[in-house]
Amino acid sequence: MIMTDLLLFLYPLLLIVLLLQGASLSPRGETGPRFLCPDQTGMIRAAACLCIILHHLVQHSTGYGARYAGPVTFFNDAGFLFTGIFFFFSGYGLTRSLETREGYLKTFPARRFPSVLIPFWITNLLLILAGRIWYGFWWNPLKLLGDFTGITLVNSNGWFIIEITLFYALFWFFFTFIRRRDAALALLSLAVLLTILFAFFRGHDPQGHAVHWFRGEWWYNSTPVFLFGLVFGRFRDRIEAFFRRHYPLLLTTAAVLFAAVFRVSVKILKRYGYYYTSTPAGLRGAGLTLLFQSLAALLFALLVLLLSMKVTLRSPVMSYISGISLELFLLHGFWIDPVFYEARMPDMVFFGLVLTCSAVAASLTAPVIKAAVRAVTGLLLRQADKGAEVPLTLERQNLLAKKEARRRTLRKGIPLLAVVLCILFWISAGRRFVMAGREYEEELAAIRSAGIGEEVYYGYFETDGIPLGKERLSWIILKKEQDRACLICRNGIAGSFYNRRHAAVSWEESDLYQILSAAPYTDMFSAREQENLIPADGNPVTLLSVREARELFPNDQSRELAITTAAEQGGTNINRASKHHEWDMKGYRSSWWWLKGEPGSRSETAPVVNVDGTIVTDEKEVNRPGGAIRPVIWVRY
Repeated sequence: MIMTDLLLFLYPLLLIVLLLQGASLSPRGETGPRFLCPDQTGMIRAAACLCIILHHLVQHSTGYGARYAGPVTFFNDAGFLFTGIFFFFSGYGLTRSLETREGYLKTFPARRFPSVLIPFWITNLLLILAGRIWYGFWWNPLKLLGDFTGITLVNSNGWFIIEITLFYALFWFFFTFIRRRDAALALLSLAVLLTILFAFFRGHDPQGHAVHWFRGEWWYNSTPVFLFGLVFGRFRDRIEAFFRRHYPLLLTTAAVLFAAVFRVSVKILKRYGYYYTSTPAGLRGAGLTLLFQSLAALLFALLVLLLSMKVTLRSPVMSYISGISLELFLLHGFWIDPVFYEARMPDMVFFGLVLTCSAVAASLTAPVIKAAVRAVTGLLLRQADKGAEVPLTLERQNLLAKKEARRRTLRKGIPLLAVVLCILFWISAGRRFVMAGREYEEELAAIRSAGIGEEVYYGYFETDGIPLGKERLSWIILKKEQDRACLICRNGIAGSFYNRRHAAVSWEESDLYQILSAAPYTDMFSAREQENLIPADGNPVTLLSVREARELFPNDQSRELAITTAAEQGGTNINRASKHHEWDMKGYRSSWWWLKGEPGSRSETAPVVNVDGTIVTDEKEVNRPGGAIRPVIWVRY
């Protein structure tokens, strides 16, 4: 640790000073007069937003904790705590508003959804335009539509908007169609827990430029705090009274437990983490990591809640930031990467530049975004008012009676639907592990008996684009040597650049080499399957070389490649016509696919197999996006 690292701690210290500027402490035994009022929760969320930015800055500066940078290193592992604050106030706001505002559910869709989706869509549009300027990318209309709406996440921080929008929709659905609020709350909580489990079993987010829905621990490790917020909002009066009676004990206990649990969660994260969920042991380790991180997030939210009972905030700076916090959250990532990602400067300057540029960008865009939100909300509310003014005629009475009958049917069907969803979830997530031993033996037997050019199964991967479990992966046997076989994927299963930046790189230095050495490619195989993989050039999953592609395929036609639905959805290059197979007549999709360069040889282009099966070595720049990935493995049988 050097002096410049210590200076970085000035940023969180400055945040504390700004947050507590003008703050007051309530007398003993009393709760602050503004406890959980919108101005107070807004300033707390603003502080959490700035802490999330610090979290991302520290991750960049320390290489995700690989280098100790003094006290500020705390933020490397603490991002989920501050996301939990957003989740808490989101959940609290829903149930508390339901308890205190008459007709809340009637105007809920018109008021709530535009408030999060309009900022999300506008910032997506800005990032698309920035990507056009920065990288020169310009996608087809469908790709643009997907990026703009968030179907594909051009903004990695947009995951929170997707998840909270889902929870808003579930909240509105359950509390609209189920009159008993406790039952609705129970079903909503079950749905949130199932979402956590679904994301957990989906595994870690694939490496590369794409960000996938419900892939990665950030989608779920702080989500339990949303449930805490829901419960607190529903039963605030009773819980708050309990807090007041036992405040000193609760505050001390929460602080001590949080410090202990957070420390343990960091150690468990470093020991186990979330990157090895494809194996039973890795799954248990990830579950343990999730348990302690969730507990830490809950305790941190409780600690913040208890402190806010006594401390009344009056900071004009934080009050202003609270008005632009959503825009700040959505825009700051652009300044970290790509704008200043490779800039060489002291971390102190880097932190300051990112924070300043993010604040300026948020300040400039917030008025436009808020005006758009007001316009859309006003339009939707006027439409709702028109519907409310319809006279109660006999025909309308019959219509309302039919609606009520449908609601009763839905209320009866929801428990059954929940059971069915649980069963489907278990089937999709559990079959791979329950049947792993049997499938493993069948796979090895098939590889032993299969000849060159025949197809076999080995491992699982997402191929159909439907997020209900992975599909078995089909491979073609290219070569056999004694007790080992070389297998190549039958289809292109994903798309990527060879290297993100346009530069002369070797295969070992390329981003694609790193992509294949991490999830989801290492997650394709069970623990027993992984034991039989023979690493090639340091990785168990690799690509063919130019020489191998020429020698192991009899002709150009046999090298033509069809890609999966998931690969197409992920942005892989598509060619619907085939010189040899007439695939366009059958609805198939072909693509050019990457080969690996010669070891140690640097080049600004990379070898590929074209859509017609011909091999070229100097046509595609390394940063060309959308090239199909066709993995190759060696299996000992």
